[in-house]
Amino acid sequence: VTLFTDVLVRAQNAKEIADTVDPAAVANALTVMRNGLMVAGRSGQSAESIDQTISLIEALLQPT
Repeated sequence: VTLFTDVLVRAQNAKEIADTVDPAAVANALTVMRNGLMVAGRSGQSAESIDQTISLIEALLQPT
């Protein structure tokens, strides 16, 4: 979680993600999503579906 938080703060400072993003909250959510993606990969979910999920996560972090 700390690594995600640090990266999100740096991205916010560089205007790569929206100023409205709460780095700590998003870091927790990303940790949960990462764990879910790992389970999805192990359970045979398609790479296309996993890539689509990652694209959605990236879109949610884009600056407005």
